[in-house]
Amino acid sequence: MRASIRGLILLGALGVGGPADAKKPVHAPKARAHAVKPHADVEKVEGPEPFAAVAAFRNSPAQAALALARAAEANPEVAGALTILQAESQLAAGARDRARFLAVAVARSTPVFADRAYWVAARAAMPADCRAALDFLSKAPVSADWVPAPPRLALLWHAQAACDRPESDATRRALALEWPTTPEGREAATGLTLTPEERLKRAAHLEDARDYAAADADLSALLDGPVSDEARFQIGRLHLERLRDDFHLAERAFAQVAAGRSPRAVEAAWLRARALGRAGDVAAAAAAYDTFLTEHATAPQAADARFFRAFLDYENGRLAQAAAGFAAIIDGPFAPQARWYAAFTLYLADSPAAVAALDALAADNADGKAARRARYWAARAREHTAPAEARRRLLAVQREAPLDWYGLLVRRRLADRAGAGALGDVPGLPKAPAHRPQVAAPKRLRAVALQVRSLARAGLHDFARRVVNAAWNDLHAPETRPLAVDLAATAQDFGRIYGSTQAWNRAALEAAPTGGAPTMLRDAWPMGFPEALHTAARAGLAPSHLAAFILKESGFNPDAVSAAHALGLMQLMEPTARAIGLARGGASGAALPDLFDPDVNIDLGGWYLGALSQRFGGQLPLVAAAYNAGPPSVVGWFKGRSTVDTDVFVEAIPFRETREYVKRIVELHTIYQLVHDGKTLSRAVQTLPEQLDLTVRPGVDF
Repeated sequence: MRASIRGLILLGALGVGGPADAKKPVHAPKARAHAVKPHADVEKVEGPEPFAAVAAFRNSPAQAALALARAAEANPEVAGALTILQAESQLAAGARDRARFLAVAVARSTPVFADRAYWVAARAAMPADCRAALDFLSKAPVSADWVPAPPRLALLWHAQAACDRPESDATRRALALEWPTTPEGREAATGLTLTPEERLKRAAHLEDARDYAAADADLSALLDGPVSDEARFQIGRLHLERLRDDFHLAERAFAQVAAGRSPRAVEAAWLRARALGRAGDVAAAAAAYDTFLTEHATAPQAADARFFRAFLDYENGRLAQAAAGFAAIIDGPFAPQARWYAAFTLYLADSPAAVAALDALAADNADGKAARRARYWAARAREHTAPAEARRRLLAVQREAPLDWYGLLVRRRLADRAGAGALGDVPGLPKAPAHRPQVAAPKRLRAVALQVRSLARAGLHDFARRVVNAAWNDLHAPETRPLAVDLAATAQDFGRIYGSTQAWNRAALEAAPTGGAPTMLRDAWPMGFPEALHTAARAGLAPSHLAAFILKESGFNPDAVSAAHALGLMQLMEPTARAIGLARGGASGAALPDLFDPDVNIDLGGWYLGALSQRFGGQLPLVAAAYNAGPPSVVGWFKGRSTVDTDVFVEAIPFRETREYVKRIVELHTIYQLVHDGKTLSRAVQTLPEQLDLTVRPGVDF
């Protein structure tokens, strides 16, 4: 921290640097302070305790400026971060000039925090100085929750309008169209006349945000205008692929588009067949597919239609017809999938031809996982005719990859049928120490280490992660990797620990994923945010259970944002988070909590997983499927059955994404039990049921 900044800290708190030009409080984003008890050997920070000043800011942003200033003056290692919070505090109190003065000083002296500082400065500059606000915004790109996209776009719009910039209307329209479910997007849309084409775009973004009802309403309002065919097509697709509530409505919409001259007519004709199939009208769907393939044999959708025509038979138990249909697809983009489904359908039909088809698939497939899949089912196909050979082949699959989905299935299936000597076992790791030993830093990295540890001690882990990221090229050299992991853990950057440890030890982990130093294995599959995990686990799920989902969902990145706007560690959508709040007794219309806050995200996601576990009898494959695809979809796959073999149910999930998601969650959950719960592999695999109970239970339905 430059001396010039330290000299300005108290001046800004005492009012030097510009008078308060407004008294109305201005919203300041919450500084997240996820406190953990510091290690006993963390360097002591002299002077007023920064954590107390940060806590004061969290409790009352507008009244914390003086406490933050004093702590920053006495603790230079965290002065930049605390001064940004001081600027936020001044902004919340209406002292815009003081806030801008402090934020600009930090931005110019501390590049690692510049984007956050310029974001504060831009907000402080408005409404008095739109030109400065635009300049500051150009230096503050979107960065998850530090510079959130909708508020930034809203401020850009207002600054452009205040400066009479012609692009302000385009910015406003972009905000209204791209972020329609946010307060900023709704403000931008108020009084704005949208063209029909723009309303189509807004409907698409409403769908991305999973506000399907609003998307449907927008599209329905366009059915009599110049974009009626496109609106009708999108309504059909929305009900077919998203709402999944009225497949007959979808079919009628597609039929109308297909009967016209729209550019979507051919695509609508093929989707009409899919809608009929989803509606359960198998005969009509088959006829629609056959008609499409006769009339549009060279259309881009023909390959899809051929595959889904066979899949229609497969889903409805017409296995002989399905196998023949899949076998006929020998080229094109669906050929590899069709070959697999042809072989698997023969297995489901208990056909003697299944063994040869699956053996050939295993022999020809270079992909290890795909080959194991074929070898596993080829072994299963031999169980009635050649049980000894089937057992030998299953054991070979298990030995090749004991923690792979198929290896775990073999262990679970043969655990009660084969002796311990045939399967062997893998011991669990001893319990981890309560605290990670602090790693000494070489001289060139002592300042970085002190800054990271001081920021974490103050509860400013998001700032600490920025410092770790900026120094990573120096930290991740082989000789400093232990320090790199130590500082990343201190900053609660568990996603970086996971990714880097996996990369650094890839060969060792692939060759023997349960071998190696315990510390390395725990870092390869981290138990991040342990206090939040243990708190959420009170709902009945073990921390290792929650950690497996978090690793799969976000890689332990608390600032993760998906393309569909799923947020945070457990990738929660805002509508899902609101529904969870209501289910827990919250008030309708209550403010949405900060989903980037690890404590909040894990709390909500943990509750939701617990509710899914109750509904699906604690059966991990069903819980994972419901988390990914939604409970209604999973219940729809029961098809009236009371029980089913787990391997058959998972392999038959119609959506590839969900199918692979379930397999990976089971793998990760098993590994977490080995690495963090101390269980042997034989005990850990007991959480994978050999058969699934498909009793339909009431419970959470969103």
